[in-house]
Amino acid sequence: MSSTLPQAQLDDAAVENFREYLRIPSVQPDVNY
Repeated sequence: MSSTLPQAQLDDAAVENFREYLRIPSVQPDVNY
């Protein structure tokens, strides 16, 4: 599997997507009552 992007750049993109996901309020209910 070849890619034109360096692995580090792919990791940065994944981190950005993950941080964006964490920034969005979760739709799931909080089960820790």
